[in-house]
Amino acid sequence: MAHRKLVEFEKMRVQRMLILLVLVSFVIGFGTFALHYTEGWSLFEAFFFTLITVSTVGYSIPDEISTTSKVVISLLIASGISIVLYALTSLTSLVVEGHFQDYVRKRRIKRMIDNMKDHIIVVGAGRTGRHTVF
Repeated sequence: MAHRKLVEFEKMRVQRMLILLVLVSFVIGFGTFALHYTEGWSLFEAFFFTLITVSTVGYSIPDEISTTSKVVISLLIASGISIVLYALTSLTSLVVEGHFQDYVRKRRIKRMIDNMKDHIIVVGAGRTGRHTVF
């Protein structure tokens, strides 16, 4: 029963990280395409400006930017920073709390067990049982 809860917990954690990845990708994609169409910038320029905005680096805003682009940038600031910072916080907590190392260790053990063939598992091989096994 405990193993099932652990597997469900791992699935939930992976799903949460995938959702965050999709949200971050959506924000960056939205900003890139919105600035590309509203300002006529190349996709790279729009992508670069979106990353600058979402990452809070904050280079100066071009003087001739349209009102529509100002609205897009405002949405990026409000939603983008929140989502990206939440994603970074979640990822950092995985590493700091040791969940990531625990996940990697369990995955390696599972792979080793899956690769085993023709093995016998002896349960209760204490002092007496060792003489039987060896």
